[in-house]
Amino acid sequence: DGSVDSCRTYCASQRARAASDALRFGMEAFTAHKSGLDPDARAAAVEALSDALSLLPGLSLAQVLLAHALYDGAEIDEARICDLCARFLA
Repeated sequence: DGSVDSCRTYCASQRARAASDALRFGMEAFTAHKSGLDPDARAAAVEALSDALSLLPGLSLAQVLLAHALYDGAEIDEARICDLCARFLA
């Protein structure tokens, strides 16, 4: 049916691939940050997850992980964290 063709087209797009790559890297960096293995991993996670969301704003996993990574920072951007959580919960 048409929805399958649309999904295949969407999933094969360069934008979706780039978002997937950014999300994957962000998840790896977030894991390294939470495990304490890499002191620069939090910043890398924030950057990659922000990139993923700029490409596909509806990525709920990226929203949650980015909110968590931002919360772990020295300077907490409460408005941005609340916005990410609200979009996830909506």
